[in-house]
Amino acid sequence: TAAVAAGLALVGLVLLWSVLEPAPSAQASVTGGIAYDVAVADSHAFVAAGVHGLRIVDVSTPARPREVGSYDVPESASGVVVSGRRAFVFAGGALYVIDVSDPTRPRGLGVLAALGPALGAAVGDGHLFVAGGELASAGNRGLHVVDVSDPARPRKLETLTVFGPPTSSVARAGNRLYFTAATTSNASAPTQLVVANASAAPALTFAGALPLAGIGADLDVRDGVAYVAAGGGGLRIVSLADAARPVELSAATTSGCARQVAVAGPRAYVVAGSSLDVVDVSNPAQPKPIGSTATSPRVGALAAQGAHLFLAAGTDGLQVLDVSTPTQPRLVGTYLPGR
Repeated sequence: TAAVAAGLALVGLVLLWSVLEPAPSAQASVTGGIAYDVAVADSHAFVAAGVHGLRIVDVSTPARPREVGSYDVPESASGVVVSGRRAFVFAGGALYVIDVSDPTRPRGLGVLAALGPALGAAVGDGHLFVAGGELASAGNRGLHVVDVSDPARPRKLETLTVFGPPTSSVARAGNRLYFTAATTSNASAPTQLVVANASAAPALTFAGALPLAGIGADLDVRDGVAYVAAGGGGLRIVSLADAARPVELSAATTSGCARQVAVAGPRAYVVAGSSLDVVDVSNPAQPKPIGSTATSPRVGALAAQGAHLFLAAGTDGLQVLDVSTPTQPRLVGTYLPGR
């Protein structure tokens, strides 16, 4: 799940039109590459664009996105996290730390070359917490703690290994970290929601776990509740009030295998099969599906910001949806990479 802090996440050839008027005046902008992941901060979209590296796009005027900067990396950029003046880009098993204080002139600061493939990361207190999944080598599977307090010299300090390899990204709330992991070394085994204590980071300690129905693929944490996209298990909703004993509150059936989830306000947005499902979670114990729309079956990342959703859909590009009417989500923009 990509993080969106402000504005719109738009990269590549973006076709946007007003949701109040017809489309003939749509504006276009080209950056190229595939939008694997997106983070937005201070009206700029930071895009992991495959072989085109990191692309930085000014989205202060959402209908007229404009590329203002870029940074090439030796391998295909597949993930990005932004915190303050730093962008952390994952590419080819390495971590690149980039100064983006001036988005028009991003500068490389440091590289950690042997991190291994990452499913995602969270930032906090000078540390980057990185989920290394099944595709990583045996020594790089688990939840890694990377010291980024000196951005010129990122260092992997610790790795927490529990059960099998992580199967989702990692979410951070306070001193707790949350991710899903297989129950055995086989990533297709049943999964558990894992809670780790990061209060003494870089040392991490296991706090608790909850077996899940289905295969945990993504999660979001809001107000002491975890929302887990659990494949054939749909959307699982878990109370985190007691970190040692997370308790499942409820579940919602989805249109297909739930792969991605993002929560904004009283709504959970779930990518399931070839659909986007909207679930009312104003009462987490009683979720109510309220809307759905067809979308790309290739969506691999989802972010929510205000009345918009941003779906990174691989070769189908980045899709922007208006969810101001949650019962009728509508596609309002499409990024077509390299066209």
